[in-house]
Amino acid sequence: MEVEKGMGELRWRNEHKYWITWEQYHLLRRRLRPLARRDSHTDSVGEYRVRSLYFDTADEAHAFEKLSGISRRAKYRIRIYDCNDDWGRLEIKHRDGHRVAKESVKLSRAEVNEIIARRIPSDQGRATALTRLQMGLRRSGANPKCVVDYIREPYVFGPGNVRVTFDKHLRTGPWCRNIYDAKLPTLPVRGEGDMILEIKYDGFLPMVMKRVFPSSILGPVAISKYMLCRPALQNWDNGS
Repeated sequence: MEVEKGMGELRWRNEHKYWITWEQYHLLRRRLRPLARRDSHTDSVGEYRVRSLYFDTADEAHAFEKLSGISRRAKYRIRIYDCNDDWGRLEIKHRDGHRVAKESVKLSRAEVNEIIARRIPSDQGRATALTRLQMGLRRSGANPKCVVDYIREPYVFGPGNVRVTFDKHLRTGPWCRNIYDAKLPTLPVRGEGDMILEIKYDGFLPMVMKRVFPSSILGPVAISKYMLCRPALQNWDNGS
């Protein structure tokens, strides 16, 4: 198990989300490419697959907090990439309005499967996200709720530590004990636009990056992939 550095103090970043169309996506990509570089973890076409398994309490407290508009909240998830790695990350994502911070623990594939089975691996006495999850499981009965799956196209820009991502083809499925299964049955999830644009940065968004985004993009808006996937999952359960 690898614990991320700097977990003692949360590192807050600004995060804004927008619904965009395919036309807006192609315009933005043309504007971004001369300025920003591709994320080093992408494949030959500049993308990678993200799959997250979200946890919620027995009374669905995380969903309730989101629907109630509570500004300060946190959610637990296990995240893997491209379904073929031998590791994953346990993350606690904290939110305070448009600011976000993450605690992250890198786990082996075996440890990921232990957590999914609600058996918490040893954290060797360290106060980590793993300990927090263990406390959450015991106190609130938190369980895996649903899989969120999509394709991400990320760009990074040095000044301001800016990260721009296009999240496409959002899908969901019932949580299962093998989130590494590339053939996991999933359903498409429809939102208010064709894809989700996310912009993250530290203290400021440089003017050169602000000019990339046209005024035709409305927002920012409150978008939760977990909340979007829940109705589709309920339809799945109901057989519709």
